[in-house]
Amino acid sequence: MSSSLLEVIGEGERQVGRRPAKKVQERCTRILECLAEGEELPVEAVVARTGVSPATIRRDLKRLERQGLIRRSHGAVALAESCGFEPFLHDPGFREQLHHMAVEKRRIAAAAAALVQHGDTIGLAPGTTVAQMTRYLQSRRELTVVTNALNVAMDLSRRPQWKVHLTGGYLSGNWLALVGPKAIEFISAIFTDVFFFGANGVDVEHGVTDRHPEEAAVNQALAKQARRRVLLADHTKLGRTARHLVCPIDEVDVIITDSGASEELITPFQRLGVEVVRA
Repeated sequence: MSSSLLEVIGEGERQVGRRPAKKVQERCTRILECLAEGEELPVEAVVARTGVSPATIRRDLKRLERQGLIRRSHGAVALAESCGFEPFLHDPGFREQLHHMAVEKRRIAAAAAALVQHGDTIGLAPGTTVAQMTRYLQSRRELTVVTNALNVAMDLSRRPQWKVHLTGGYLSGNWLALVGPKAIEFISAIFTDVFFFGANGVDVEHGVTDRHPEEAAVNQALAKQARRRVLLADHTKLGRTARHLVCPIDEVDVIITDSGASEELITPFQRLGVEVVRA
């Protein structure tokens, strides 16, 4: 057993083996899913929702806190923000984007993470919704991740048993995205099973679009290298068009949105053969 896996299991389970480690990761994932609403929960509520003993839950919470995934205070627990976002939280525009539809974004991210299988090679684009996925991937084994998002790479660096490929390129503004020819060159050499990405606009006629040309170009390259493409977009993005094309809508396999998406909004996409999931 590798030293990195032993660290994840914890002191009380070092001598037991892989099966308990898998159970620990599955419990931790259930805890994170319980916290997906974004509000603080009493530890007792987490115990009740998971059906696990208080002593076991407290050990799991300590693990998650060490990994920076949750924060605990006075007998309560809540999700922590991505550590990569911390330098930008003083920016009012960034904070507004981060907290816009925050609960819906967490639900969408949890549903997206559920599509990831052990051993997958996945692409993760920059964006506040995709960034939430990292906390829900705890139970996955032997993942390979390709990303141009610095904060995603930082979060996943705590999972040394995974392979994380960070593209080259230069930094784009406050969005922690690496862009430019070097990023696209790097991406063109790697194929992925699934690419998860967000958008500023999702329209049946105009496709998936982004406000920023360089980020659109990198997402376009990541989408081209993927066997499946999964778009994460809350309902406020549906029916909208931004300036720069990422891909036509018929190149998207799945759209994961929130329960606020009406039948009227999602039906045009379904008619084109796109699977739509309302989280």
